[in-house]
Amino acid sequence: MKTMMNKSYFQTKTMLFLWLLIALFFLFQLQLMFSFSLDIDGLEFYFIRLTQRIFMHQPLYPNPEILPFDNCLYTPIYPYLLKFIYSFFNVDFTNDIYKMYVVGRFFSFVFVLVQLYYFIKLIRLFTSSNQLLLIVVCLYLYLLSGHIFAIRPDSLRLLFFTVFLYCLVRYFYFNSSIKYFTYSLFAAVLAVFSKQDIMVHIGAALLLCLFLASEKRKYVLLFGVYFGLICLVFLLLLYLSFGKYIISNLFYMNLQKTTDLFKSINVYFALYSIIRATPFLFFIYYNYKAIKKVHENRKVYLFFIFYGIFLFVYAHLSMLRVGANLNYTYELIIIMLLQFILFTQLYKMEIEIKNKLFKTGILAYLILCVAINMLVFRQRNLNKDYIKMNRFEYFSMLMDRSLIQSKVKDGYVFFPNPKYAVMFAKDKIITTNEMHLGRFIRLYTPFYAASKLTGINTQIFDNAFLSGQIKYILIKDDEKSKQFVKEYYPAYKRDYAGNFFLLYKYDNNNK
Repeated sequence: MKTMMNKSYFQTKTMLFLWLLIALFFLFQLQLMFSFSLDIDGLEFYFIRLTQRIFMHQPLYPNPEILPFDNCLYTPIYPYLLKFIYSFFNVDFTNDIYKMYVVGRFFSFVFVLVQLYYFIKLIRLFTSSNQLLLIVVCLYLYLLSGHIFAIRPDSLRLLFFTVFLYCLVRYFYFNSSIKYFTYSLFAAVLAVFSKQDIMVHIGAALLLCLFLASEKRKYVLLFGVYFGLICLVFLLLLYLSFGKYIISNLFYMNLQKTTDLFKSINVYFALYSIIRATPFLFFIYYNYKAIKKVHENRKVYLFFIFYGIFLFVYAHLSMLRVGANLNYTYELIIIMLLQFILFTQLYKMEIEIKNKLFKTGILAYLILCVAINMLVFRQRNLNKDYIKMNRFEYFSMLMDRSLIQSKVKDGYVFFPNPKYAVMFAKDKIITTNEMHLGRFIRLYTPFYAASKLTGINTQIFDNAFLSGQIKYILIKDDEKSKQFVKEYYPAYKRDYAGNFFLLYKYDNNNK
């Protein structure tokens, strides 16, 4: 009886510890929501700028090879959803910049909470243990990167993917109700049109992994046909609505070739992700070994094993693309954590025997995830000095804005760092850093990157600077930005220095 009391006491302490970690995570995330930073993660300003263009009735998918070289690399659901939200809350897209950020981040936060609800429903299909559920939820939150809570379509995409996966598993392995087939189908389509790169994830699940691990193969093929047809119809509607340049924007502008891979930060992102996912590869291996023991729902175990292997390979290859980040691993994280749950079901007896060792290993991994998440990904954004600096910079930019606008008038202004462009929504601005994404990454981060667009002619963009079509360049007044202009745009000379900005003007004597 004493042993049972000790076990119950230990479980209660564990549960309290896990709840504390979850509460701290959301507390820190709420603090980040109200940051004055124009980019807590994932280039938030890009999506703010897309929404500003929609408000001004500018084309979302223009010709990216002519002035002002605007583009949209993403499907339209998310920017139009942002526009609807901002209109509903009466947010002024030119003057309420801070409000745009707070409201946008709040809705990403809400999308994550709804997605977490469906993830928990998915977990509950395989375990009734509250302690195991809390461990997985805690691991999940601390394995995510900041992209998911930023103003980006990732939170919406992951929400629809999770709904898709939950309904797919319910239909093919737990419940034959046609409603789950239908919900899964439409969630899959919405996921694709929230962020198009998930097409491969879902296509692979339907046409390969699910087909190999299902007794309802006829319905898998039917699902695949419906999914493909609906996506084609949606794509055709987008083409008819937005014009022919939607193809250039969604596909060609995304064809960034990494030209110096082994010096790139992407290699380190991929290595870090591989290292943290390695324990789950062992779970896949041991789950596959024990699959013969499973009599009920054996196929669903196989499905997650096949899908986990595919996503592990695909996610890490995708991360080698210039500009890629850990958000490419979100779907992989879900599948890997499900592998952990399946492992606990397949090896219950062995875990009971080696209970202390197993719990110590899980605790050590969890603490490591918490430490890395807080120290590496969140420490800077939560630093008091950094918070003060962001607030100071925000109001310094507002002080400079009017005078700079009076100087540039109708001239085109290029922003080597496009996050500052959100302050100048109605001006003739150039923010196309995708033309030379490697340059932008080196300016914006401490990391090295080199890239080349393979489907777009960047020479037209470069010639606009050589000829003076782009009259001004606006940068932050710091040494790195000044060196950037000197190296890549030597025909421009300093014209004005504000509290925060430096304005450069094309020098006609350089012709």
